[in-house]
Amino acid sequence: MSVNFNQLAPIVATIATAGGLIFQIGKHSEKLNVLGLEVQALEKKDEYSNKLLYEIHGKICKFEEKFNDIDDRFKNIDGDLKEIKNCVKCK
Repeated sequence: MSVNFNQLAPIVATIATAGGLIFQIGKHSEKLNVLGLEVQALEKKDEYSNKLLYEIHGKICKFEEKFNDIDDRFKNIDGDLKEIKNCVKCK
């Protein structure tokens, strides 16, 4: 049973191509694994950033309320001072 080159060449080429495809699929799956880990790390970073921003926003809102309260007090004091000046001018 003699196999000549014309019969053997397509078989060898097919096997080599299939091996190359399997190798490339393996390379790409490894890249996808690495990307998956990077995505998870970025999601955790985003969660931490969102939590931090939420805390900062809450603190700013508290300070804004306190500043508004102080501003109202100064407006009341300003009105009281005007009344005192008017009373002093009258006497």
